[in-house]
Amino acid sequence: MKIFFENIFEASKDAIGYATLDGTLLLINRAFSELTGFSREELLTMNVRALIPEQHRKQRDDMVAQVLQTGEPGEYEIEYLRKNGSRVPVSITVFAVKREDGKSTGLAAIVRDLTERKHAEEQFRLVVESSPSGLLMVDKQGTICMVNRQIDQLFGYERAE
Repeated sequence: MKIFFENIFEASKDAIGYATLDGTLLLINRAFSELTGFSREELLTMNVRALIPEQHRKQRDDMVAQVLQTGEPGEYEIEYLRKNGSRVPVSITVFAVKREDGKSTGLAAIVRDLTERKHAEEQFRLVVESSPSGLLMVDKQGTICMVNRQIDQLFGYERAE
């Protein structure tokens, strides 16, 4: 059974990692290395915080604290730093790994590259903004959640209003 799960772990297209409670990486899959550009050997000498830009570290720390307090997995979006200095948008699901007695021994995370999704969102935004017609989007409750500049001009409101 162990080999079965190791094969799944390595075959995942999402990056998967396991770290100590203080963030020292102990186990990563191939996709984690590919996502960050660091070799497995390099990553296993690092603290996961080294992959997180300074402006996202508090968000990560708050999420970890919440996961450890509630015992429930948490999800958040940030950027990771790659070895070449570039950044990659990621979605992270983090959860506590516990012993039989319920005490947390480490943190596991599934990290998904959001580059394609962010690109598609930007393309959609550009299409909406470049439309000669006024476009707006409302949610199920009827709250306006997106408008283009033609709507701004047509009704005379600022976008934030």
